[in-house]
Amino acid sequence: MLSIGRVERGSSAQEYYLDLQGGDYYTGRGNGEEPGEWFGKLADDFALSGQVRREEFCKLFNGQSLTGENLRRRQSNERPAFDLTFSAPKDLSIIYALAGPKLKREIDVAMLEAAKAGMRYVQDEACKTRLGQGGTKVVEGGGLLAALFPHDTSRELDPQYHIHALVFNFTKGPDGKYRSLDASKLYEHKMAAGAIFRAELAARLTMLGFQVRPDGTSFSIEGMPDGISDEFSKRAKQIQAKLREKGKEPTAEAKADAALKSRRAKQIVDHDKLVEQWLEVAKRYGFTRPAEQVDELRTYVKPKGWDETAERQAAVSEALKKLTSNASSFTARKLIEQTAVEAQTRGLSASQVRLEVFFELERARRGHSDSQVVRLGEHRDGYERFTTRELFKLEEEILQMAERGRRHSREHRVSDVSLAAALAAKPTLRDEQVQAVQHVTQNGGNVQCVCGWAGTGKTFMLDAARLAWERDGYKVYGAALSGKAAKELSKGANIGSATIAKWIYDLDRPGRKDRLTLDSKTILVVDEAGMVGTRQLHRLMTEVERAGARLVLVGDDKQLQSIGDAGGGFSGLSKRLGYAELKEITRQRDAADRQAVYDLAEGNPEPALKSYSARGRLVVGEDRADTMERLVADWQSDKTDLKEKLILSSTNRQAATLNGLCQEERQRRGELGRECVTVQGGAGVHAGDRVLFRRNDKRFGVYNGDLATVIKVTTADQSARRPAESVTVKLDSGEVVTVPLSESESQSKSAYDANNLSLGYCVTTHKSQGASVENTYVFMYGAMTDAQMAYVQVSRARNDTRIYTTDDEAGPELSSLTQAMSRDRRKTMAHDATGGATSTSTSTSTKVRQQRGMRIKLCHEI
Repeated sequence: MLSIGRVERGSSAQEYYLDLQGGDYYTGRGNGEEPGEWFGKLADDFALSGQVRREEFCKLFNGQSLTGENLRRRQSNERPAFDLTFSAPKDLSIIYALAGPKLKREIDVAMLEAAKAGMRYVQDEACKTRLGQGGTKVVEGGGLLAALFPHDTSRELDPQYHIHALVFNFTKGPDGKYRSLDASKLYEHKMAAGAIFRAELAARLTMLGFQVRPDGTSFSIEGMPDGISDEFSKRAKQIQAKLREKGKEPTAEAKADAALKSRRAKQIVDHDKLVEQWLEVAKRYGFTRPAEQVDELRTYVKPKGWDETAERQAAVSEALKKLTSNASSFTARKLIEQTAVEAQTRGLSASQVRLEVFFELERARRGHSDSQVVRLGEHRDGYERFTTRELFKLEEEILQMAERGRRHSREHRVSDVSLAAALAAKPTLRDEQVQAVQHVTQNGGNVQCVCGWAGTGKTFMLDAARLAWERDGYKVYGAALSGKAAKELSKGANIGSATIAKWIYDLDRPGRKDRLTLDSKTILVVDEAGMVGTRQLHRLMTEVERAGARLVLVGDDKQLQSIGDAGGGFSGLSKRLGYAELKEITRQRDAADRQAVYDLAEGNPEPALKSYSARGRLVVGEDRADTMERLVADWQSDKTDLKEKLILSSTNRQAATLNGLCQEERQRRGELGRECVTVQGGAGVHAGDRVLFRRNDKRFGVYNGDLATVIKVTTADQSARRPAESVTVKLDSGEVVTVPLSESESQSKSAYDANNLSLGYCVTTHKSQGASVENTYVFMYGAMTDAQMAYVQVSRARNDTRIYTTDDEAGPELSSLTQAMSRDRRKTMAHDATGGATSTSTSTSTKVRQQRGMRIKLCHEI
């Protein structure tokens, strides 16, 4: 793990680092810990090597050389240094605490060299400064100066081996003058540097005989007893308690903030007595001979036939697969980060990771056909973008199929008579809807696109198009990602629909009876096409072209994007093929609400928030708990029918909390039945509750995303010969169904897995896309808030949208919330990743060639 702390200015901050509680925190005197060590290219400039000494440290901390030269511009808001803290996994910290002197020295070397590997990456990639008027030009810095300080204890006196790399806030510019660092680059490269550190540490630990296993993006050590890590994690528990106290979710950002606000001063303790306490705790977990037993964990021997080249290539290949499982393109930084994560259990060092990534990207830059990677070009942020050859080819084939269809397809055009009859049957169609019907039914080309903003009547338009197609003898089918969306398309546009997964399943099995098929007289309409991933879109387009059918893509690229796959295909095709657009919003009755949706659709949240605030529809609570309570109170006082008032959240965790609060309030008011059945997360469901189905099951007529109100609960009762539990519900679509429940998926042959049923007063925004209700209560909180999510959240209600957030999330004059709602996370095709035409030629810009030459030199030095 790598965290970055901003070191405060002034003499008091300096003394905090030098003489904390009477002991030299960073020079090691008084705490029983090792002295610091200098690191970085600039160490030679100041003739620094070996141990960090107080006088040298103080001058450099204050931005002066040892001879008194100013090393950075003196500004009121400038920081003297940045504290990059490399932390070992908890298992290793405990092993170090229990180890004998020899193993301790070996771990010291491993940790220090791993931190240096992370720092070398930071120095090579994130050492930048700024030149020009206002510092608009970012240039390479001439290296860093850092002081590395190892510590083995947390502030809560648990074993926690970590190394502080105090990076002084200056570097040498290209003109030889010293300037402040561009700190933003440190944060941009933090995750990659942390992964490099862990890869190097894991490699060195395997050489010491420890076997590592993956643990999220980090690793743990085989053989450590269960529970001991939790026992020695008081600091983590303290941070969690701080989050609970403030009602915050345990995001990385929230944890970092809580860590800073909850930390205590470094305590001066008798280190030998502290170790004795650790040994007493360890005895409870079987460590009666700690030094020997820790040594006995060192049983790992690298397998015979271990092939470094094969492991390096496999690490990169796996990293590429994971990177493009959710995005179409990536930077070199992201590839290094993910490859380093994959390398942790493969015995690969930091230098091996960096070299393999460098050579893979270099082959891509030179246009080598054997590279797994394709260089896309340089983004406006200054970083190159890449994609995999596999994904690039899929996108290329998508675009080629669309172009072939546009050039050669003259089929599927309906007659003027059929079009006129269809339009006459729908006299309330608006002009833009009529134009959209004409676009999809009379244009040439086997792929047609309609971009419809939220609440503009896309489904009604499709119903008219269906009439025209069917009059001319075409079969019209629908497809959508979710079962609920497919059901809505079937109901709203009278188009028989199935999920995209079902279509692909059937198309892959040509001999299967009653399967879905395509032919030249087929129109396939895909709803919510902006959420369809590249691989699924490619599959559908391949089958449409093979069958000579027509594909109609209907969606809104301003709404939520594809999950679990690279995306951007709908947007990319729309731009290239042209599209009909529906922009006139009719869902919201009030003009001010419609304008707010327009503002958010166009990425302009400030006037929308001001509008909601001025009309009393924006509630800012003290903290998460207070805000949720106010939301639930307002929701409860709303006398609208249950199915017409919906709470929206960003995450499942938020939804579960809000669902529990709503249920508690209804129970208090006596609005729920007494008997209950247990569903997802251990929640109880009673008659009267709102529920959400999370999986399709045609046997019972329910689909993933269906909301319903429970009419009756039947509990298991062996004496009454009722061995099974069930719920009878009224779906929001009007059907009444009885659904038998099972305890697990393995028992669900004749019943519905109860783990796929949850309370449904609140749903995540992803589950709500496509929904339309009277009133919505939006809990806008957390790192997932962005332009796309906010747009969906405020566009669901016909009548009243109310937004709830916390004081911290809102910021002064709503500045923080405005910024969050301005974040654009729309996915693009790899072909569009750099904002221009994709080039796969071997030529590169002068800047990239210079960077390449420098990186070759750096990699040779690793």
